[in-house]
Amino acid sequence: MWEEITIYTIGFGRRRVDQLIGILQEHNIQVVIDVRTEPATETGSTTRFEDLRLCLEDEGLEYHWVGRQLGGNRIPQVNSINSALDDELRGFADYMASTEFHVGLQIGRAHV
Repeated sequence: MWEEITIYTIGFGRRRVDQLIGILQEHNIQVVIDVRTEPATETGSTTRFEDLRLCLEDEGLEYHWVGRQLGGNRIPQVNSINSALDDELRGFADYMASTEFHVGLQIGRAHV
């Protein structure tokens, strides 16, 4: 059984790295678990996972990418039990029942 922890989420796409770091430090957050499927956006090079990792580590913060295991954009299963959801949500809900997703949770949990 895992001990109870608090997990915070933050949207990052439109923030500068210094803004993100400021928010993390303000809330005494030491570890970032990046769950973006594609750890890069068109808004700037510092959103790429390697650049972000370096910036965070320069500030004494940990960075781990587990988007391969926990990221979105999943295809719904043909026999989905989540048929009340739209395709995008249904695909992720189906994926959450997979072994790969639970491995990702364990990887992420190992870093906090």
